[in-house]
Amino acid sequence: MRLPTQTELELLAALGAKRLTGRELAIRYKDHVEKSISYGTLYTTMARLKDEGWVTQEDSADADGRLRYFQMTGAGVEVFNERHKFFTHLFGAGAKA
Repeated sequence: MRLPTQTELELLAALGAKRLTGRELAIRYKDHVEKSISYGTLYTTMARLKDEGWVTQEDSADADGRLRYFQMTGAGVEVFNERHKFFTHLFGAGAKA
């Protein structure tokens, strides 16, 4: 299993346990990470996460056009929690400067 990149981890964190559209995810990403992400980067990265089995993708439509929904899978939760635990241990309260 490969490790997720920083951007992939940030998107998984922004997605959390929710089922979000790409537009909603971009807003949450900006709120959580405090930087914006282009839709091209978002959708390309989410396609990689889908290929890894870390998220599901469902296409739909509304009056405004096409919607693409994303939701984290069990494997996505597992890889996110594993990386979160690693970084918490590495940089957590017990770390010495």
